[in-house]
Amino acid sequence: MGSAWRRRSTVTRILAEIREQRYTGSATLLVRYINQGRADPERVALSPRRLVSWLMSRPADLPDQLAATSTT
Repeated sequence: MGSAWRRRSTVTRILAEIREQRYTGSATLLVRYINQGRADPERVALSPRRLVSWLMSRPADLPDQLAATSTT
């Protein structure tokens, strides 16, 4: 199976998991969020659990480096 199929499958799985936790955003928004900084080698790969935690957090509760970017 191709990498495009695997990416869609991963996004679909993550979207299902975070919708169980009352995420109401779109799949497109999730893809944009996941793809932010993907080309930046200094960024640490996010686990689905960490990503869900950040998506479901209030901006004030995020780590400083994330809170600064959440308002853009």
